[in-house]
Amino acid sequence: MEAPLSIPLADPKIQRLLALDSGKAMVQLAGDVPDPTGLTSRHGHMSTTRLSAGKEEVIVLFGDQVMTVDVYAIPGEPIKVHLYCPRCHKLLTVAQDRKAIDYDRAAPGLGAGRLRGLGVPPEVWHPAALGRLSIEAFECTWEIEDAPHVPGALHLGASLCRQRLVIEGNIARDPR
Repeated sequence: MEAPLSIPLADPKIQRLLALDSGKAMVQLAGDVPDPTGLTSRHGHMSTTRLSAGKEEVIVLFGDQVMTVDVYAIPGEPIKVHLYCPRCHKLLTVAQDRKAIDYDRAAPGLGAGRLRGLGVPPEVWHPAALGRLSIEAFECTWEIEDAPHVPGALHLGASLCRQRLVIEGNIARDPR
C-alpha cells in the first residue's frame, strides 16, 4: 500500500508558496461542516465556491424578542428572507417576488448601544450589526394543530398560526 502524501507545512518555502505566513489559515471544507480552525463561524466552504456568499444576517426586534433574520441578496435574483415565526417558532421564507422587500446592507441597523441595552450579547449582534430591512405585511401559514408543544410558543388549538408581521427599519410589529 502506498504511503499518503504529506506536505511539510513547517517548511518556510511551502508557507510562502501557500501564503501561510500571512496570518491567514488555508482551509478546505466539503459539505456543511464548520471551519475546523475555529477562526470563523462559516459553514459550507469548498476550495472554489463559498456556498454562503449571498447570506447576510440582520437583527430585527419584535416587542422584547430579538430575531436574527437571514437575508439572501444575490445580485440579479429576488431577495429571499428566512426567519423564525415569533409565535409558532417555525421557519418562514418571504420572497421579494411576492412581497415588497427593501434591504440596504450598508445602512446602520439597530445600533450596538440599543442592542447592548436590551441585554443582547455581542457575539449575537456583532455579525448582524449592519443592514436595514423592511418587508411589507406577511403572514405565517404554518399549521400548528398537531405540532408538539414548543416552550415559549403560543398554541391555541387553531389550525394555522396566522401571525401577521410587518418589518419597518428592523422593527417588526403586528400590522393590525
